Amino acid sequence: MVKKAVWRVRAVAQRVLFLALSVQILLGLVWAVSAIGGFQEYEESYRYLEASKTLLVDEYTGILYPFLLWLLRGVCNVLPFSYTAFLFPMQLLCGFLAGFFFLKKAGNALKIGGASTKGESRTLLWIWGSLVLLTVPVGMQCHLAVLPISPATSCFLAQWGCFLSVKQKKEGKTPVASMLFCGLFWVLESLLWPVCFWPGLVIGICLAANKDYGKKPMAVGIGALVGTLLLGVLTATPGSMGRNAFSVEEMLFERTVCYDNEFEYTEWPSELLALLDESVVFRVYAFPEERANYLCPVIENRFGREQAKKYELEMAKICLDEHKTEIFKEILWDGAGYVLPSVIVSMQLQKKGYASFTPRNVDAFRSVSPFWGKLYLNWFLWGCLPLLLLGVLLFFLSEKKKGTLLLPGVFGGILLSAVLCTRASGTMDYKYSMLWLTICFLPAVLGSVSGLFKREEENQ
Repeated sequence: MVKKAVWRVRAVAQRVLFLALSVQILLGLVWAVSAIGGFQEYEESYRYLEASKTLLVDEYTGILYPFLLWLLRGVCNVLPFSYTAFLFPMQLLCGFLAGFFFLKKAGNALKIGGASTKGESRTLLWIWGSLVLLTVPVGMQCHLAVLPISPATSCFLAQWGCFLSVKQKKEGKTPVASMLFCGLFWVLESLLWPVCFWPGLVIGICLAANKDYGKKPMAVGIGALVGTLLLGVLTATPGSMGRNAFSVEEMLFERTVCYDNEFEYTEWPSELLALLDESVVFRVYAFPEERANYLCPVIENRFGREQAKKYELEMAKICLDEHKTEIFKEILWDGAGYVLPSVIVSMQLQKKGYASFTPRNVDAFRSVSPFWGKLYLNWFLWGCLPLLLLGVLLFFLSEKKKGTLLLPGVFGGILLSAVLCTRASGTMDYKYSMLWLTICFLPAVLGSVSGLFKREEENQ
């Protein structure tokens, strides 16, 4: 009797989840149709457009997205269309196909849907699931923006799907193509959005550790790693986009010099204080990204790279010694912003929490479609977390024994969130949580679809 009651409650919850996610699909598609002709103005978008003119990029940017923009703008010079008329539908299509491919491979790996389930039903439900992943609010915002986050996330899903295909061991068959494509998508996502190297690395390590097919997976994994690093070095020109070449000292400086909306500089070395007039202090305080784009290059140009690195490390130590509690608290806030974006963004819009790029992101999001943007934003703020929690609960109730197959991608998303926390303080950007939020929606989709498959089997 108790088991029957639990089964009925679960069935009702799965129907509610299915209907709620279907509402998300409708909201997302309506917003996309109303916004596809607009242009969301982000500072990064103009940086990528500028890079597409010369194809000179630094190690923070990646070559593939500027190259794609260069190609599309060149084609559109002889056509009566804007490059965004091709770019946005292309990003939407890649997101849909990557979601469909991943869900199909995950469904096979988890054995969701028995042999009695009709092929047409499977296809329709995977299409529905891929539309859910496509219309994740942060994801849809990136799909319709000039940003590499969208295609990089699509490549990650494709890489993850290829890895799951390799894991499905078939007697007498070696999935060489799946291994090669797994490595290829890692290279692509890293060259699109360099920070995506890290979640791809987790999948790559898991691929290389697979011993079911001898040394072939390890060879592919090592080859992809070497190819990614080599192409990244060959295509990057440090300093070409205004920022200094990467250094640990500068990263620590940018992370620690501002904390809790304060700019700590009074105890800096006297040589540096001479560079800071009132306008420079205001510029760095009001625009956190200017630490990387303006202040650090000024210091390096004045003192040289090695001396600048010593000063940056010294200043980071001063700030850590005096304000370590505030600094670590802000790092934790950034981590929460990347892992629970809907909760943190809601707080920030109510002027709680800490400074970040949220207000300008929300303004850009709503500017292209004010009415539907407001509805879609409210769905993100108040609907996402309950759906995610319900989805995770249903997924692990039905697939807890097989759910470990998804752990590599989950760990990859967590690693990405941790790496993003090394960005300059005050620059938490919820758009960068697209990949993690897409991962979080997977249990909701798979849990809901699993229940629908089971009900179909029982009705046959």
